[in-house]
Amino acid sequence: MGFWTNEFLAKQRERWLNSLQKFQYQVSGVWYDAEVNSAQISGNSIIILANIPNVPAVANTVTRIRIYDDAGTLAGEQEVSISRTGVQSILIKFNLPIQEV
Repeated sequence: MGFWTNEFLAKQRERWLNSLQKFQYQVSGVWYDAEVNSAQISGNSIIILANIPNVPAVANTVTRIRIYDDAGTLAGEQEVSISRTGVQSILIKFNLPIQEV
């Protein structure tokens, strides 16, 4: 059994969910804003679905994704390599588990 109570961890998940505000992706060194489609808590995880629109509207590769919180602090960033045509958008799923291990 862990130290934290389930009630406390549930509240922390809710706080994190509400604090994650800005989702971005990088193409050719330029950062663009993604559009959040849905955000919810499922079990021990925060699940966020974000749309990466076809901006810029040419064939390209998304090379990084990142998330900022409501205070403007970089919460997380990851290198990716997602190639697409100029008419494709991308749906990205963030599955962020918050649990005591």
